Amino acid sequence: MATLATWGRNEAIPVVVVTGDRDAFQLVEDPYVKVLYNRRGVSDYSLYDEAGIFERCGIESNRYPLLAALRGDTSDNLPGVRSRGEDGGQTLRPVPDMDDLTPTWAI
Repeated sequence: MATLATWGRNEAIPVVVVTGDRDAFQLVEDPYVKVLYNRRGVSDYSLYDEAGIFERCGIESNRYPLLAALRGDTSDNLPGVRSRGEDGGQTLRPVPDMDDLTPTWAI
């Protein structure tokens, strides 16, 4: 899925990834790659571009893997970071990457 989305972006071909997996949010890149996310059932979908991902998650789409790591995801066996995952988007907003994030936490 990611390979085809990246290829489409590189070839300037519009791509819509249809999935119920939030991990695909990291693929969103305007104007070429969007995600049609299946929220539940067979008729409840949302089409996300970069602004939609930011509105939903509070971070840019290319930083979604950081949010997923903080929040955790039982379907991917990611436990998350206790006491940090719940506010993942708020925690990540001012921080460029994970290396800059962890030194600010008291252990």
